[in-house]
Parts: sequence; structure tokens; C-alpha cells
Amino acid sequence: MIKFFKLKRCAVLIIFGLGSLSVQAVEYFRYKDKNGMQVINTYIPPEYVANGYEVITSQGQVLEVIDPAPTLEELAERNEQKRLAKEEAQRAAAQQEVDERLQKLYSHPDDARRALERKLNELDYQISQKRGQLLVLKGKKEKNEEYAASRERSGRKVSEETILDIERLSRQIEDLNKQIELIKENKAIARLKFKKDIDRMVILFNEKRRKNINSK
Repeated sequence: MIKFFKLKRCAVLIIFGLGSLSVQAVEYFRYKDKNGMQVINTYIPPEYVANGYEVITSQGQVLEVIDPAPTLEELAERNEQKRLAKEEAQRAAAQQEVDERLQKLYSHPDDARRALERKLNELDYQISQKRGQLLVLKGKKEKNEEYAASRERSGRKVSEETILDIERLSRQIEDLNKQIELIKENKAIARLKFKKDIDRMVILFNEKRRKNINSK
């Protein structure tokens, strides 16, 4: 009899416990209707889902908060923020690649300055070579022109070969002048490029020095 009573009591407790769990498992939705009035119900009409709602227990405990669906303006702003973040990440990755290349080439900003000086000296040497060639060609052209002029003054015909030589020398002189101008442009480009590298090396060197100081 005692055992039967204990079994019966246990069965009642189990049933009560299951009943309690089933009560606790009931969820309610708290949302606002078209008039802005707060409504609590066991379901939420589809037309109100996009406005956001809360999932609560029968005691009013908030289990989950569903935010309102974003507006078109908010979606556009989020997409713009994602785009900007992506571009920033790409810039950072590109800058890191440049920094790694620079640090492999130079250990100090002065190394970059010396590299610039070597590059400018190399280009100046090319210009001086071109100018030397230019002087030679101009001398040949002037000699042919003087010869042609003397032939004309004496009433003699200037040979076709002399005329062709003068034209050929004129083209070569023009081509050399263009090459010299191109080298000058390359000097300006080199100054800009190396200045950018030097400035970045100064930043990297100072950052490295600060890290070393802070680590001590």
C-alpha cells in the first residue's frame, strides 16, 4: 500500500511537472498594430512581421527581439558602408604589400634617398650621352648645309645624296631631342616615386623605432 502511494505520488509529480513545462513552453508575440497599439497574442499577422516584434513568455519575459525590417534607405546605407569597408580593406592590403616591398629594399629612409640619387645620376648620364650624340649630328648637318650653300652660291647643283643626308640628320637630331625630353620626364617621375617611397619609409622607420622603445 505504501509503495502504491509513493508510485501514485511520483506519477502526479511527473504529470504536474510536464504540465508546468508545457505552460512555460508557450510563447507569445508582442507587436504593434496599424493603430500603434501594443498587442500580445500567440501569433502575429504577416502584415506586422516587418515592423518588428518581441517573443515573450506568459509572464512577460522577453525571449527574443526581432528588429523591424530595414527601409530601402537603410539598405542602401548598409550597402554603401559595406562597399566603403571593402575598399578600405583593399587599400590596407595594397599598402601592406607596398610596405613589405619597401622594407625588403631599404632598411632606412637614407637607403631610399641614395637610391634616388643613383637613379638621377644614371638618367643624367643618359642625357649627357644623348647631348654628345646631338653635337656630333648637328656638326655633320651644319657641314652638309654649308657645303650645299656653297654649291648654290657658285651656281652648281646640290646633289641628291647631300639633300638626303641633311634630311636624315635632321630626323636624327629631332629624335634625339625627343629622347632627351623623355629622360627629363623620367627624372621628374623618379623624383615623385622616390619621394613617396622615402616619405613612407620615414613613417615605417618611426613606427618601428617607437615599437622598439615601447618594448623596452
